[in-house]
Amino acid sequence: MKKISVAVLITMMFSSLPSIANNTLPDIGTSASTTLSVAQENEMGDFYIRAIRGSTPLINDPVLNVYINSLGNSLAKYADGGNQIFNFHLVNNDEINAYAFFGGHVVFHSGLFREVTDENELASVVAHEIAHITQRHLARAMEAQKKQSPLTWAGVLGGALLTMANPNAGMAAVTGSLASSQQSAISFTQSNEREADNIGLNIMQRAGFDARGMNNFMQKMADNARHSSKPPQMLLTHPLPDSRLADARSRTYQLTEKARPSSMDFYFAKAKVLALYGNKNGNNTFAFDALLKGNQYSINAHTYGSALKQMEKRQYAKAFELLSPLYESMPDNIWLIDAMTDIDLGQGQATRAITRLEVALTKPLFKNNPVIEINLANSYISVGQFAKANRLLFNITRRNPNDVNAWYLLAESAAKLGDRAQELSARAESYALGANIEGAIGLLKQAVTYTDNNQEKAKLNARLKQFEALKLRFENYR
Repeated sequence: MKKISVAVLITMMFSSLPSIANNTLPDIGTSASTTLSVAQENEMGDFYIRAIRGSTPLINDPVLNVYINSLGNSLAKYADGGNQIFNFHLVNNDEINAYAFFGGHVVFHSGLFREVTDENELASVVAHEIAHITQRHLARAMEAQKKQSPLTWAGVLGGALLTMANPNAGMAAVTGSLASSQQSAISFTQSNEREADNIGLNIMQRAGFDARGMNNFMQKMADNARHSSKPPQMLLTHPLPDSRLADARSRTYQLTEKARPSSMDFYFAKAKVLALYGNKNGNNTFAFDALLKGNQYSINAHTYGSALKQMEKRQYAKAFELLSPLYESMPDNIWLIDAMTDIDLGQGQATRAITRLEVALTKPLFKNNPVIEINLANSYISVGQFAKANRLLFNITRRNPNDVNAWYLLAESAAKLGDRAQELSARAESYALGANIEGAIGLLKQAVTYTDNNQEKAKLNARLKQFEALKLRFENYR
């Protein structure tokens, strides 16, 4: 199979969404500098991330989301991205890949954690994708493709997230339409890739990471391609000619390198991903057991991951036996607090979980911590303390209106309290986050009929108008 350019593939992510079936593009100008305004890019990014939530297996795990966003933003603040806000997402896909698109959104496949050995390698992938965004490569690619063949570009864009859900089918779907323009697109993309490499290396160095991690990861991809009949999906989306690898090596040798050890959070994140996600190719067991080797962080992470595997089998007593000594030695470790809560709930010890979480929230370290708060709300619900859960979840959603877990639990707690209006409005927010704006509008219209409180009714009607306006704006991208 021929290589597909990263610029094209970034857009291919959106191909399976029925909501984009009309293949009509907005008027985006005539030059790279005027292709899209930043506001337009952010709006399109909002449209696409909602569509992704509604059609792909995103991992909505609070502690993993905190980690990848913390890592991502620790790099992004050293990028020349102006006021761009970045959001990092993890999808349950065992293929090794990552991609960036409008609005500062970066998506990683869980399979990436199987491949990276240390945090510097992972950071190299993150920094590379951040550079694609700051350099506006997708907007520039869109303009280049439109100049050559508007219909080809529209066909690729209209084919959407099929590549994420089914990479092989996604590739087959676009290969024919790209036949005439693929070579020029690849050449353009290779230039983009080198630019993203160079800027990514600078971001890594400024953020204090070891830029050699980029060389190491690229070399792994090259080795995988040579020794496998099927190259990593990342090489189909991010072409890696020898010249690109040589350029990265040359740039790295010119930098002042300082070895940086991986954080404990990296090892725990890797352990959780390998223990609970992916594994369709049977590779995760080997990668997980490899955590036994190395420093104390990796040994502790292996214990943590082993406990998670026991929990998956509902062997909560075994999980508790494995994890409790480690938790006693690190009572402020957020990964262990999160896991111990799940063990407590599995053993019917929700009160024990609530006590631990309430104490944690009194510590400055955990003020407004989303992992602690969402666990506490879930624990409150499990013991029938719906009013407490409701108040906590209301505050969480007010601070982070994109928290899918919080809206789901808020709808549940409201239903238990008999507050039909709040239940429906919370479900409407969940629908909207998953790109079902029509469904959200319908639920809000119902919610208005379930309240006699004029202030609440006014708030619901105001939100209804916002969703109706959002629906009209999103028509531009259908």
